[in-house]
Amino acid sequence: MDAPSHLVEAIATDSAVLFVGAGLSIGAGLPSWNQLLESLIQQTGESIPSNWDLLQAAEFCVSRLGSHQVLDHVIKMTDASGTAVTDNHQHLLNLGIRTW
Repeated sequence: MDAPSHLVEAIATDSAVLFVGAGLSIGAGLPSWNQLLESLIQQTGESIPSNWDLLQAAEFCVSRLGSHQVLDHVIKMTDASGTAVTDNHQHLLNLGIRTW
């Protein structure tokens, strides 16, 4: 599969930004977005409606726990110190994109 020429040019001129989701790092042992939110919801001691989307659940956690506690939790849960680089991470690093 060939990459579109405008994408190749953006990477070559350092004007590409790579946006990836939490799922990319699950293989390295980091939590998925669902796992991160589930652990925050548990801290509230409450349950949320099953029809809520993930953004509503995150906003609920901030309203109950406060932004500082939520941020501290996210930092703790996503600390990748000592985490091995996965094959997917290595493939992305090889693309040469500098901004993630």
